[in-house]
Amino acid sequence: MTYYGPWKMNLPILMQAYGHIKIGSGRIDFAARSPVDRWDKRRRNIDENLTFELSTSDILTIEPYERPSSPYQLTWTLVATTRGAALDEFMLTIGGKNAYAMADYRAKALELRDALQKVKAGVEAELRV
Repeated sequence: MTYYGPWKMNLPILMQAYGHIKIGSGRIDFAARSPVDRWDKRRRNIDENLTFELSTSDILTIEPYERPSSPYQLTWTLVATTRGAALDEFMLTIGGKNAYAMADYRAKALELRDALQKVKAGVEAELRV
């Protein structure tokens, strides 16, 4: 038996995927794709097989995930669902490698959150990213 002492804690596992999300008709669909940049350099440690479809009945809550602010901080949205592990709670954002485009990334991430909240409320929303 291994004793970890009083320092035992739960740590989240980060799963990163790159792909397309489609929001509309009361559904949220995500399909990962292989992330290849314009110089054909593959990015590492990105899940290329992640796909999911959620209906409004699958979504429990959609709320902002707040962190201390910084000029390079992405805007995150926490989604809790009725699904099992890996999709029970996950965070979404829109980002990239261009530090000068942070304002654009934040604006798109807020559009994503707004569209998610509208779908959850039963209001027709459409977004393709």
